[in-house]
Amino acid sequence: MKTQFRLIFLMSALALSTLSLVGCGGPECGDGTTEKDGECVADLGGDGSTCGAGTVSENGVCVPAPEVCGPMTTPDEDGRCVVSPDACEAGETLDPNSGVCVAGDRECAPGTVFDGSSNSCVPTSEVCDEGTVFNEDSGLCLPGFSCSVGDVIVDGFCVSPAEDLVSKADVTEVENNDPAFGGTAQALTLKGLGDATIFKGTIGAPVDLDEDGELDQDIDVFTFEAVAGDWFELSMQSTGMPSPIFRVKGPNGYLRSSPAIAGHGSARQVVVPADGAYTLEVLPLSSEFSDFAVRADDWGYVGSLTQIDTPVRAEFNLNANHLIGDYGSLSDHYYSITGYDAGDLVTIRVQASEPGAQGILTLWNSETELVTAAPLSVAGSIDAVIPASGELFAVVDWASMQTTGASFELSSQRAENYEYVGVLGDDEATTTTPQDIPRYGDFQYVFTVNAGQVIEIAQNNAEGETVKTTLRGASGDIVLDSASQQAGTSYRYWYSETGGTYILHLDNSSSFYSSNITEATVTVTTATPKDLGAFEVGETLSESASELLEAKRSEFYLLSLDTPATISGEVSTPNGENLDLHFLDASNAKLASFRSSGVEVVSDEIVPAGTMLLQIEAVDEVPSYEMNFTFADAPDYEVEPNDTAANATPLDLNKGMIGISSDVDIFAINLDADLADDEVLVFQLDQEISGFERYTSVLRDSSDAEVSVTYPEAVQDGYVVLASDLVASQTYYLETSRQGGVSDKKYRLSGRVETGLVEVEPNESEAAATSFELDALLGGASVFGYVPYSYDTDYYMFELAADQPLDQIITFSVERLGANPTSSASWQLLDGALNRIAGGVMSNDLVLSNAPQGAYYLEVKRSSNAPEYSVAADAWKDELNLTLISPEGTELELHRAADGSTQKSLVGRYPDTLTPHGGPLSVFHGQVGTGEWVLTVGYNCSTDSTFNSLGIELVCD
Repeated sequence: MKTQFRLIFLMSALALSTLSLVGCGGPECGDGTTEKDGECVADLGGDGSTCGAGTVSENGVCVPAPEVCGPMTTPDEDGRCVVSPDACEAGETLDPNSGVCVAGDRECAPGTVFDGSSNSCVPTSEVCDEGTVFNEDSGLCLPGFSCSVGDVIVDGFCVSPAEDLVSKADVTEVENNDPAFGGTAQALTLKGLGDATIFKGTIGAPVDLDEDGELDQDIDVFTFEAVAGDWFELSMQSTGMPSPIFRVKGPNGYLRSSPAIAGHGSARQVVVPADGAYTLEVLPLSSEFSDFAVRADDWGYVGSLTQIDTPVRAEFNLNANHLIGDYGSLSDHYYSITGYDAGDLVTIRVQASEPGAQGILTLWNSETELVTAAPLSVAGSIDAVIPASGELFAVVDWASMQTTGASFELSSQRAENYEYVGVLGDDEATTTTPQDIPRYGDFQYVFTVNAGQVIEIAQNNAEGETVKTTLRGASGDIVLDSASQQAGTSYRYWYSETGGTYILHLDNSSSFYSSNITEATVTVTTATPKDLGAFEVGETLSESASELLEAKRSEFYLLSLDTPATISGEVSTPNGENLDLHFLDASNAKLASFRSSGVEVVSDEIVPAGTMLLQIEAVDEVPSYEMNFTFADAPDYEVEPNDTAANATPLDLNKGMIGISSDVDIFAINLDADLADDEVLVFQLDQEISGFERYTSVLRDSSDAEVSVTYPEAVQDGYVVLASDLVASQTYYLETSRQGGVSDKKYRLSGRVETGLVEVEPNESEAAATSFELDALLGGASVFGYVPYSYDTDYYMFELAADQPLDQIITFSVERLGANPTSSASWQLLDGALNRIAGGVMSNDLVLSNAPQGAYYLEVKRSSNAPEYSVAADAWKDELNLTLISPEGTELELHRAADGSTQKSLVGRYPDTLTPHGGPLSVFHGQVGTGEWVLTVGYNCSTDSTFNSLGIELVCD
């Protein structure tokens, strides 16, 4: 907008007429004039007093005297009183309309000028971007000099009328297109710059989509692909729906909403921060303020999505000026921040941000590289680093808006106590300028590295003091947590996959005894990790290093895997020198660590697909080392999101699953064949690192009916799920939830089919006991059960069809399933009259021998903790000392406990199934068999044991 100023000349009291006064005999001149050549001219005789009052003679003409002009005016060369250039004070200017000194242009914000008619600063044409002009009625910069004929204005944007867009729709919504309720979002295909993709739809009747007994709001969802730094204009207009609004969602929690203001439509610009898929949700404004689903039969809408050119940035010196404006069009608030140098640490402060909008400041190192996105909260601050290019871009954005005209004000300040180290090249070391840092003081260093470099950080000072070091990215996110670092002998590492700018913070307060330090320096070294290449399952990695690796320092290697794998192998040193081995992913997340003395052995360690780093960390000085690894098949990894049956991750029982997330995970299972009557499906989840995390689980069929035996409460570090009678025609869904502890802790989920049966509740008494076939258990089957509640009891019953042979011992044992303790549970073996035969804690075996025909019971009780268990029966060796002595006195040691057997029973025949420890039985050959044969039995355990029977078969010549 240009303001026109009117120029008014301030005249003296003397009026100069251009009309001649003519009498009958010639001109009749007035006082101070005389006739000359037929005209009245000034009488210049004498001292010039012939000119009128307030005038003086100048070049034969009476002109106003200087002292006659009004205040702050002087006569010009024609004798007219005009404004004096030095009339006003510094910082003021004279309003030529009124002749009054007012605030000068320098008192108005950039892009505005003082307007005397309104006594205020008004925008000039410079505040509007190229291709837009200031509209006085709306107070906005609008496209072109005016909208096209027939266009309408929606939230400050010129858009085609809804009725025109409807006939040109590229996509028409089809229900159900809401992924939150199992639907599939519809794709919008972007066209060329400035060419709109048009979509339309209707908000339909509420339906109970998740079958929770409540009607669900219809929200239409569309998707589109975008690249970091893309700019878009979106608009939504009603074709029946009152006040249509929309939300844009994207990677890393990105969310932008249209203005939540009642009207016939809504519109806004967005600039996307990252490559990826974005969703566009359409809904009625009223649904945001209702506790129930809203709609009507004719609630239609039409929208448009247009990619636009990146706007022209306005340069703004944030070091010298406050940035003041109203939330609105993003292209009006796209700035190149000036006033600072490359590497400067800058704190941007939020002086004001009105509550009508939820402001967000996004900072960019380039048009496509987002550094940070931070909320604009009053009295808040945002730390920024001016990149090596010297240009920092800023967009004053907003996540939501409830009123128009909400304003903001930002200021900034350069930080103190820092050094710009500069841009480090590959494989380069740089030591900073020595600094003196007082006790409890700090200092910061800013540096930039290239992609693919490992950053090594060491600190030193004259006193040899330990300090705390923290490494942050340019966005302020901490990448290396604060940790004490010794002077000269301690190193910290970070792999920068994409490169970037980092801030290293030295904090001289590592302990209560910290003191002033002098000549403090930091050495930053970049190193390129050795690339070992890509590996596949079945391949072998062999690598040796012959150069000396100093104590406490590390070397890094890169490798890549196309698929997840299990890795096995070792890292060894020539003389047992001590080193540690770490597996990391490209984000520096530690996958596994091995810290044994001497050789580091890796066994079936599961690693994901993608880029992986191997860190060799020398504990001692290591002259050389060798690495040898093999890669084998690994379990699958869960795919997020998988929190509904619709997006469940398929679980292959032959491979298992690795889960990482802390939310609800659902896995889909399809069996190859129906489970037989004697088969049990066992799912087991084990958290790889124990902690305070607790898990719950349930297995459901396709109709959402529960079909598993599961522990009813959350269980620490893992769970077990049991199921039987499952069929191949169904899809089953295993739901896993985690509570408490550290988020994103890895777990391993496996599933297997076992021979056996699952306890049938209730079975708290012998009358309700779950029965099993003893022969099945002796053949390798198991009985599976839970004791989930304090003092819960499970009864099982089996029968001996005949008296037990004298040479048979049946041992019942319990296998602990999962990560849950069994020490607080007990069990006992009872006869048909419930008399105790054997018993103890569940870690003890129960032995049955020389038992008569009849019914027998196993009773399992819980006292406090919650075990899951399986019961098995077998005939095993015990740790016994047996010596056989013939009637002639010849001794032969048959069995020795020192053999190290851990089995519980000794059943068999020498030498058919058992081998004598002291030598062959031939030592008795030729002896007289009649007489007393003696078997000495020694038992080296403190628990009771039963000797059942012994028989000797003699073969006589």
